[in-house]
Amino acid sequence: MTSNAFGWRAGAAPTLKPAPPASTSTFLGMSPGTLRDFSTLTAGFGSALTIIGSWYAAKASRDAGKAAAISYAFEERTANQDARRAEESASDVLRAAQQEKELLGLRTAQEQGSAAVSAAARGVAGNVGSAAELQASLELTRRIEARTINRNAVKAANERRRAALNSRIAGSMAGVSARNARASAAAI
Repeated sequence: MTSNAFGWRAGAAPTLKPAPPASTSTFLGMSPGTLRDFSTLTAGFGSALTIIGSWYAAKASRDAGKAAAISYAFEERTANQDARRAEESASDVLRAAQQEKELLGLRTAQEQGSAAVSAAARGVAGNVGSAAELQASLELTRRIEARTINRNAVKAANERRRAALNSRIAGSMAGVSARNARASAAAI
């Protein structure tokens, strides 16, 4: 017998094998019930891994919030320490200026005394004429120098107090940030 283009023998009907029923088909040698159980099991593992991953992500976020809170608290403490040091420095500047003015007064008194002795040695009265003008000039110079010392000291002290205020503000802001970071970490 001859066959046609499709490989069938002439005059013979093709023989087809019926497909196996769907319930008995297998995948990798597993029965449909086993496949259902396997797919349920893998879905369960996937869900469990997602939950575990979410828990670790939340824990990492909470830990990062706690670390930020600690960092902000440290920043607050150091800013407050800087503020105290700046205030102490301002007080030191004013004390030093007061001592400098006192020394200026002593130097001026010594110069006035020397001028009076010198004038008396020459036979000039100390409270009249050029001797009086010299005394007045020395006193005026002392006052001008004392004001200059005072102005410079007040300016330097104010700069240090401004730095202290800026440090206190930075410390307060860091304290607020620390409390917010703690609250956010606790809410996670």
